[in-house]
Amino acid sequence: MPIRKRTLSRRQALDSNAQAWLRGEPCGFFMFKPQDELEALWEEYGDKDNMFWRSRYCLPITREELEANEDAWLNSGESDEYGSCSYFIDKYYTDEEKQTLWSERGDKKRFHWRPGMRGPESIE
Repeated sequence: MPIRKRTLSRRQALDSNAQAWLRGEPCGFFMFKPQDELEALWEEYGDKDNMFWRSRYCLPITREELEANEDAWLNSGESDEYGSCSYFIDKYYTDEEKQTLWSERGDKKRFHWRPGMRGPESIE
């Protein structure tokens, strides 16, 4: 009698560290894997509707965390706390993405921003 091969679901095929990384949870040294491996894992299994990840970033973050980072960047003209508010968007967004974010959600009455700037600056 032939042996039936067990078919694993997509998530079951991943080890616990890979699953934790995809959820943005601590996962040992998994997050230090080569970028091409992490990119392939993200492309194949990443929950892009609820999570966000970019190459060179350690762990995926939730869309809510991403929105909080965007809000911090948009308001970094008030007090950038030594660059901490503008860091994430400055590092991981392209100038084109920053321009879109600024155009859609920027407070143009209180701040100004143009490509090449780390973050918005107060007009006052």
